[in-house]
Amino acid sequence: MISRTRTPIGLIYLRLVIGFITILISALQVNDYKFFAILLLTIGLLTDIFDGIIARKLNISTLRLRRLDSIIDVIFYICVVFATYI
Repeated sequence: MISRTRTPIGLIYLRLVIGFITILISALQVNDYKFFAILLLTIGLLTDIFDGIIARKLNISTLRLRRLDSIIDVIFYICVVFATYI
């Protein structure tokens, strides 16, 4: 069962990392920031969609996993807003 939960949890934590990378590239004023921001936002949104689909498909959607997903979603979107503000 541990190996089955790795994919949805990995996607959830990937979204968290993407949020912080978005802030980092914004703060460092990376060339082509808009391209990278849109790319990272798109990947973040796709991980948000697919982690739920995969968890339900594998029948491992638990209350704990849903709460973790919701918390990471909030952090991700706060990171995106903060990066946009920068």
